[in-house]
Amino acid sequence: MAKTAFARAGTLFIYLSGCMELLPALLFFFIFPHVISVAPVDAFFMMALGFGLTSCFVPYIFALQHDNAGNAVPIYQTVPVFVFLLGLLFLGESATAIQIFAGLLIIFSSVLVGYDFQTKTINRKAVLLMLISSFAISVFAICAKVYIVAYDWQTMSFWAWAGSSLFSLVLVMALPVWRQKTREIAGQTGIRIFILFLFQVAFQTSAIAVWYKAVSIGPSVALVQTVGGLQPAFVLLLAMIAGHFALQGFPKISIDKNLYFKFTMVAVMIFGVYLLSL
Repeated sequence: MAKTAFARAGTLFIYLSGCMELLPALLFFFIFPHVISVAPVDAFFMMALGFGLTSCFVPYIFALQHDNAGNAVPIYQTVPVFVFLLGLLFLGESATAIQIFAGLLIIFSSVLVGYDFQTKTINRKAVLLMLISSFAISVFAICAKVYIVAYDWQTMSFWAWAGSSLFSLVLVMALPVWRQKTREIAGQTGIRIFILFLFQVAFQTSAIAVWYKAVSIGPSVALVQTVGGLQPAFVLLLAMIAGHFALQGFPKISIDKNLYFKFTMVAVMIFGVYLLSL
């Protein structure tokens, strides 16, 4: 959707997705009614964090418009590195020589996964945008952990989704250009775009809910993030499948040295994530 219906409105795509997070928030309200029993100040900050997480993906959408998902998404594996760095700077944590080496290995391989053998270049703009997104997500992860420990993962999920949907709706409605663009896209695509949004939000909110749960029982945020080390391999495989069926927005990926190099870098990245967890 970022490269088709929202080709010139990537930021709008992010915040319209945020608006639809009202649905899982309502679901959690009925399933876990205790989530509303929080201090007003904490509720506001959890809502702000939810909106902040939504905003973290704005650079990601712009990166997708400059490069394909198979090159952009692997850079998210730098999130555990940033989390470790933030822990060193603000939480007084320590890092071993192996963890420092692992962090450098992850950053190096995540950048090189986007190397193009034909043009002999790396899409620097996409890399920079993804690094910005990764760092912002790392800050969110550290802050979210505080509230998950203070309350529970259901409460954090509810208020984060409520904040994301409320603030996103206010933002979309406040900008006349976005209101007009939303009407245009709805008129051109009809119910199809709504169904796609439902699927996208369902997968997205399910993933973040599982992440909140994992953080609530895991020893640290960084270690929870390392479990996502296989994500780049899955993204590359799905991008290959989408390209094989000539889906719009997905270039066909040839099985050549370029692809072998990408999977090699993903393997190096996964190894780095493993070392980081030691």
